[in-house]
Amino acid sequence: MLLALADMHDIVNLRTLCPDKLAASLSASSVVQGLRVLQLHRSNSNDVMTAYKSALSTVRLDNNLLREFSRHFLNEQSPAVMSLAAECILQDDHILDKVMGSVLERLSDASGEASSRTEFEADMP
Repeated sequence: MLLALADMHDIVNLRTLCPDKLAASLSASSVVQGLRVLQLHRSNSNDVMTAYKSALSTVRLDNNLLREFSRHFLNEQSPAVMSLAAECILQDDHILDKVMGSVLERLSDASGEASSRTEFEADMP
């Protein structure tokens, strides 16, 4: 909210301070909202872009933040995010093997259930 006001009223000191504080104070409960705010305002100044990149780096290196961020976006089932996730999985054979091995295991476990979520026959050639 402060960042939006700083941008709206061109308050340079506040616009410089807010993104740095936001990026530095990310927690599991604030990571999604914090990254969204920084992403939304990143084109407004170099300070915000720098803070956004710093926040992304922090999230990548902190397992708790990364997991919270990942769970939120994967559960949101945004086509863009799902496509990026699938692209990344397909680029790494180790991750692909692990993820798809788990998927096949769950399909095997769910074979007696009538869940359309686990049916993939229509997708197969």
